Amino acid sequence: MDSEPTSFRIPLTEVVLWLKKCGPDDGDALQTFLDAALDADYFVRRGHLQNLLKSADTEVYAGLIDGGLVAVAITYRHTTLHNLYVAAPFRGLGVGKAILKVLNVVAVRAKTNMSTGDPTAFYERAGFVHRGVDETKPHIGLMIKPPPEGGDLEPASNAAKQPDQAAADEATATAQRRAYRNAQKRAQRAKKRAQRETAETAARVALPEKNGAQDRSGRDAEPLIDLGPGGTSHLADRF
Repeated sequence: MDSEPTSFRIPLTEVVLWLKKCGPDDGDALQTFLDAALDADYFVRRGHLQNLLKSADTEVYAGLIDGGLVAVAITYRHTTLHNLYVAAPFRGLGVGKAILKVLNVVAVRAKTNMSTGDPTAFYERAGFVHRGVDETKPHIGLMIKPPPEGGDLEPASNAAKQPDQAAADEATATAQRRAYRNAQKRAQRAKKRAQRETAETAARVALPEKNGAQDRSGRDAEPLIDLGPGGTSHLADRF
């Protein structure tokens, strides 16, 4: 059995938040909550949610106040936040920031096209900085939380720490620094790839005009890129 905590009690200023790690049996309740709250948005499909609840690489948490479901968070390998939703009546109470802190999130994939608004400012207030966008889904911003100077997650306490706690803190700080460096590298690679693909696409689109819009047989050349009547192609949004 996993030894990590399956629930956290988080006292806030006005309420007490319970954060529970979910399993496959919680899927229906979570999906019903999300479908009712986010009928205008895509959050996660029912089948995909069940896969996430079963996966060893992802963690799904439910936030509860007075026994009622008020928030859902999905993380990847404990440190990267893929999804966070807090029900509107419970915003402004510190629920979202408490979840980020308790789960020790160091990287965020922020969906900026939600009907509830762009969450970038919220994550910035929580200490995260913008480091680019997903190369295939530009509506998803990539944000990371830089480690404080010195590399520690929090200022060192004046009180001496137990050896096990000190080792755990150092391991956490090391993981955060590594995530920060990796996120920077991914953002730089994504930016260069996007610039290269833009240049290549421009060159291909311009090619028929340069050649008189005819192929070698003398017939009018087919357009090399057909975006359709709307000029865009919409794919199902998946993270």
